[in-house]
Formats: sequence, C-alpha cells, structure tokens
Amino acid sequence: MSARAAWLGGMLLALSACAQNRVVLLDNGGKGAVIIRNEAGTGRLDRPGEAMEVASQGSRARPIAVSRREIEEVWGEAMTALPLTPVKIVLYCDFDAAALTPSARAMLPDIVALIRQRPAPEIAIAGYTDRSGSPAYNYDLGLRRARALRAAIRASGVKAAAITIRSAGATEPLVRGADPYQPHNRRVELTIR
Repeated sequence: MSARAAWLGGMLLALSACAQNRVVLLDNGGKGAVIIRNEAGTGRLDRPGEAMEVASQGSRARPIAVSRREIEEVWGEAMTALPLTPVKIVLYCDFDAAALTPSARAMLPDIVALIRQRPAPEIAIAGYTDRSGSPAYNYDLGLRRARALRAAIRASGVKAAAITIRSAGATEPLVRGADPYQPHNRRVELTIR
C-alpha cells in the first residue's frame, strides 16, 4: 500500500452502499473530507457522521441523516478493520552521544506498549544531530542514535524485522537558526505504524 493510500485510508473512510448511492464520512479520530462531484454539482462532507445521497447520476448530492446506530450496523465491521493511526514520537539525546536524555529513557515502556498494540507493527527510527560536527561525523552520530533506540526497543522483545533505521545527521533540523548547538536537534524520531 502506498503512503498516500495509507494516509487516505487512515484519515477517513467513505463507503458507498451499492444500492443506495450514499456516502458517509466515518470517524477514525483523524481529519479528512470527501468531495462528491458530478455533472449536477459538488458536495462536501467534512465532519464524521455526515452523509449525502445521490439519487441518480445526473442529480445533485443532497445531505441526509444517518444515525450512529445505522453507521455501526452497516460499517462497524469495516471500521474495526482500520489500522491504528501512526504515532510519531520525538526523543532527545545527550550532547555528542547516542544516549537518550533521562526523560526520553523514561518514555521507553510507554513506547513499547504502543508498539504491542499493533498486530504487525512497523517502526521507523531516524537519528538527527545538531550542527556542531562535520557532516560525516553528524551522519554517523545520527546513525548511532537510531541504532541505540533500536537496541532498546529490541531488548523489550520487538522483532528486528519490524524496525528500520536511518540517519539524517544535521540535514533536517527541528529548530533552524544560528546556534549550531541547538539541543532540540539532538534527537531520534520514532514512527510507529
């Protein structure tokens, strides 16, 4: 599944009932909208539970009421099959080291719990640095940070195949500015899908 398809699937779910030509925006905790367009005009759904019906190909989409009970009966099974929304976590590191700060280390049990909520987790870890070193040194330090977090997560029983790592060194700063020692740029970012 492409990243765009996953994003669209995770942000909204609109299903048309074959015999009824209805579109309902379902709630999965994210943001999204559906545009319904045909020769007769355009309609927009942007709040969970909103619905529109198109009576025929040449007719304009009109708002209709759909109860929460009907949504659960018709689309409840599909809604429970949706993947969990990806979670992105930023953890900070000590200066010129792969070690996480004490507050970041304290978050590891909660991170492992989030990973275990997913039946087939995918974990992407990226290591970053401030600009205090050379590009080669910063790339290596970012990679060491990503590897250190991967090792900590693996020590909790998460399979290596579920984890990918990369380093951006100092090329993707979280905070831009003149200070090459910006502590918020010394980080690892973890995305759990």
